[in-house]
Amino acid sequence: MARDINYVEGHFMKSGYKRMMPILIGVLLLSDPVFSQSVLSREQINHVSRALVQIHSLIGSGSGSIIPETALIITNRHVVEGSEYFIISAPKESGQKAEPLYFAELVAFSGTYDFAILKIISDLDGNPINESRLFQRNRYSQGFSMLEYAGASGSTGIGDEIAVFGFPSIGGRHLVYTTGIISSVGYETYNNRRVPVWYRTNAELFPGNSGGIAVNRRGEFIGIPTSIRTDTRTGGSLGNILSVQVIREILESRDLLTSWDELPETSGSRIATVNPESYPTFGETRLRKGFFPDPHRKKIISGGLIDASTLSSNCGGYIASTPDFRVIMDGPTGNLSFNYYPQSTLERTSIVIKLPDGRWVCSDGSLRSSNPHVNVRYAASGEYNIWIGNSRFRTYTEGELHITEIEDYYNPGLQSVSRMPETSRGDHQAQSRTVNPDHRMPPHFGNIKLYNGFTPHPFSMLVESGGDLQLSRFSDNNCSGYLTKQPSVVLNWQGHTRYLLVKFVPFKDEVNDSLLIKTPDGKWLCSGRGNPELNLSQSTDGNFYIWVVNRLPSAKSKGLIVISER
Repeated sequence: MARDINYVEGHFMKSGYKRMMPILIGVLLLSDPVFSQSVLSREQINHVSRALVQIHSLIGSGSGSIIPETALIITNRHVVEGSEYFIISAPKESGQKAEPLYFAELVAFSGTYDFAILKIISDLDGNPINESRLFQRNRYSQGFSMLEYAGASGSTGIGDEIAVFGFPSIGGRHLVYTTGIISSVGYETYNNRRVPVWYRTNAELFPGNSGGIAVNRRGEFIGIPTSIRTDTRTGGSLGNILSVQVIREILESRDLLTSWDELPETSGSRIATVNPESYPTFGETRLRKGFFPDPHRKKIISGGLIDASTLSSNCGGYIASTPDFRVIMDGPTGNLSFNYYPQSTLERTSIVIKLPDGRWVCSDGSLRSSNPHVNVRYAASGEYNIWIGNSRFRTYTEGELHITEIEDYYNPGLQSVSRMPETSRGDHQAQSRTVNPDHRMPPHFGNIKLYNGFTPHPFSMLVESGGDLQLSRFSDNNCSGYLTKQPSVVLNWQGHTRYLLVKFVPFKDEVNDSLLIKTPDGKWLCSGRGNPELNLSQSTDGNFYIWVVNRLPSAKSKGLIVISER
């Protein structure tokens, strides 16, 4: 880790104009008239964009940039918080959408400011990376560019024109470029020195821009786009850019942490406040009275850094700054109910809603329920901004939000399969053979041995879904598909835990994969297709035999088996 930080520090500390962070590209959503008014030339835009990457963690995505001549990426801490391993995406050619290309791991982060360092460790096949090849055209992409960054003189000031690059969710995996000026500069004292920490700009920022690149007219890096502050009265907003000067100070002082357990709870207060006007992390939907289907369902990850009790004494749990979801009601309705179902019934979650009239309503602030709900009688038209909280700070839980007009609504939850059915003949291609998987065979990708409280957390392993053998079908048809006869992996688990989630994270957006697991007590569990994850917390110690199934014959999907206790 020290060697990696030395690399980053070396690029920031050189005299004169410095080169800094790049990585993969994104597709520029620009037309010719925009270029004519652009802060940068077309050549500068192309050069900077090739220094940008999209970062995917277990809780979402953001942007980052790569340090010249290294495999190191810098980004915002909140983009990667709580995760150890990441998928790095970028366009293979200019004008294309960002595609998964590499694995990365956490190196270090600041406990004081919103800054983190990652390192690319392999390609998607698990092959080690030659750092010098990253900046040359290769079989993965056109290669990253070497960014320069502004000197230590702190010459950036109010009125300077800037450009911002990132992969916001609104761009749909395309790179988005916006421009503006420095509207104000926020100074703080760091290590007994007064340094510019925040550049505030009127350049438009969106969720997903975090961690990206801000440059001056010369194309030199001046900071990391980090957050948005909106005035609820006027609707005006300014973006916050973490300056290159404070990043340089952080690296020079070695004020860095390497484990999330070292991060104090109070650090979240420096990053964000609740911002209902921001575009929701998991999107929005329009509904009207009598909407169909009812309930409307949305997968959402709970949790965040902000104590919801600061909004109202009736609220509880830790929530994100940006709303998780937004419902826009086109007209009133008699009853509108919001219900959240976490993957684990042992997890305590909450619902926080800002109503169209500005009032805050919440589920039980004591967080006694595993399935929180909020019921709004005589629901008015307008925006309902929704946050899902978690009882624990910096803890993120996957689940599903159900929005319904049905009173006394209840979701029966997931169905498990208690036995393996009889073998049946398949109706697919002739070369596929219908089989029952054999847990006695050696696993295809290896054995995993974990105990409760394991580190690093979460655990991940590179695997592939699918195979040339057709699985016997369960009655509900959720487990049909193709796999190898031997397990993909075998997990040997020891120790009691309140929550143990096994999931498959494909590198590409697909709905073809599912999980099949044989538990130590002989039960067979199957996830639904398109949602390859299972909660094993109620199972006994011992061996879990895991297959990753693909719906299509002879199709294989690369990804990660991820095992998490939270």
